[in-house]
Amino acid sequence: MTRAILIAAALLLAACGADSEKTDGEAAGARGGDAQSAGYDAANDPLFEARNIRAHIGFLASDELEGREAGTRGYDIAAEYVASQFAQAGLKPGAGEGYMQPVALRRYTSDVEAAGFAILRDGGEETLDARVEFLPGDDPNRTETLVEAPVVFAGYGAVTEQRNDYAGIDAEGKIVAVIGAAPPGVDSSLAAHLASSTTKAETAVEQGAAGMIVLMAPEGQRRFSFETLARFAGRGSITWIGPDGTAYEAAPGLDGQAVLSEAGAARLFEGAERSYEDIMAASEAGGADIAGFDLPVSVRMSAVNEHSDLASENVIGVVEGSDPALKDEYVVLTAHLDHIGISERVDGGDKINNGAMDNASGTAAMLEVARVTASEAAPRRSLMFIALTAEEKGLVGAEYYVNNPTVPKESIIANINLDMPVLLYDFTDVIAFGADHSTLGSLTESALAEIGVTLTPDPLPDQNLFTRSDHYRFVQQGIPSLFLMTGFEGEGETEFRGFLATNYHRPGDDLSQPLNYLAGAKFARANYEIMTEVANADERPVWNAGDYFGTRYGGPMADAADEAGNASGANEAAN
Repeated sequence: MTRAILIAAALLLAACGADSEKTDGEAAGARGGDAQSAGYDAANDPLFEARNIRAHIGFLASDELEGREAGTRGYDIAAEYVASQFAQAGLKPGAGEGYMQPVALRRYTSDVEAAGFAILRDGGEETLDARVEFLPGDDPNRTETLVEAPVVFAGYGAVTEQRNDYAGIDAEGKIVAVIGAAPPGVDSSLAAHLASSTTKAETAVEQGAAGMIVLMAPEGQRRFSFETLARFAGRGSITWIGPDGTAYEAAPGLDGQAVLSEAGAARLFEGAERSYEDIMAASEAGGADIAGFDLPVSVRMSAVNEHSDLASENVIGVVEGSDPALKDEYVVLTAHLDHIGISERVDGGDKINNGAMDNASGTAAMLEVARVTASEAAPRRSLMFIALTAEEKGLVGAEYYVNNPTVPKESIIANINLDMPVLLYDFTDVIAFGADHSTLGSLTESALAEIGVTLTPDPLPDQNLFTRSDHYRFVQQGIPSLFLMTGFEGEGETEFRGFLATNYHRPGDDLSQPLNYLAGAKFARANYEIMTEVANADERPVWNAGDYFGTRYGGPMADAADEAGNASGANEAAN
């Protein structure tokens, strides 16, 4: 079909969904109860319609959109669909005169076989084998990179108030070797942040390092083994391009990066004061006695990179607030629109990764929240809805937006992110990643109580989910943020883990799944309650006093005395 025909079909589909009998839209493909929680019944919600969730997912996850990969025809059609839904609901354009914010992208790919890694020891040179002992980093701006310098081990490469892995060592002008995992004893959100290779690279640059080597750790390999990374090496990464034509880099001061396998790391640490095997054993035991030291070697790393540019877009709509004193502040609701496209390497006939759950479901919920919000009395603050591109490429569309916002950055008071609600069961609890770091936590708990949904802790801390969705880019700008994941109570754990094991990032994430559209309407209602609670509050959200993320990224911070007073007042009220 042509793009015009597809978009016309999409609008017809949405219109048919709105005109059909409600029970028909709810029943089709749904299972897992009636989406009821402590008095809330999604089937009888006067505002949120399961049939609309069904219509949106049905179009966005159709084969015609070919998996919605950023920079492709399928994604562009999906973006036009979202823009048409914003317009139909009455949202104002949020990107100047229109709904589309152009995002220039660059794909950059390292030629793995052309890369080099040499250990310089006692006047001799030892060369490591690519894909077996090392994998090169890639660079979005330089076609060739080269760095040669002494190596210093810097533990987990973490610097927090409680831990400084660079204490006692000098990283200036050197290549730092760091363990590819989080230090022990931190909560799941901070662990995800500190385990990120990007965080480690940023910290290395702050310490004056010239290059970085990531050492595969047992805890990291349980999620992605070196062999898995080696299979994907050379397929390329994507970043965004600024107005000056420079591609964005989180740590532009590093002249080279690499990942070493266990075999490669063991060779690097030969003759050092502590062996790689001993360090990994200490890490498995809790990491308390891991400290940095100089290695008796230098390393030379080289890489060759190829670049190609492509174009995509974020889609932005706005509902203007009603309070003259607060309407210039924005609560931003986000959902990534892209997925991973077509997998040519997949065996069998179906190669389209439709992304019904990831993230047509989240986008559908966002569209339903936008429709309802635009039809109701406006909240005090303004609301912004963004369908983001290239999340699957590393949260790139969100990163572009926060660096090129369409409103003053300081006017964005909170981000609420919708990503991959697993709509296979009637959830009664949710995990709100990020909520416990700011006053969004209490607002979220209060809002969810309206529909009988409870908050539960992160059940998958090993998955580092806090850093794997678009809200994280807002966190990195000091903006209090959260995203909800459908919880594990009842049949939730079985269904969620089953989806991850069988259909996540596979062609099976399609419309043949027994999707529970009532749960989708309930998920939309949950996010709506949180968003309106924040938008109507007297005060904007702030980071908890002394919070790591609020401190590191310069966000608005609660006063410790105020927090103590609030806690005391709460205790008195409880007594």
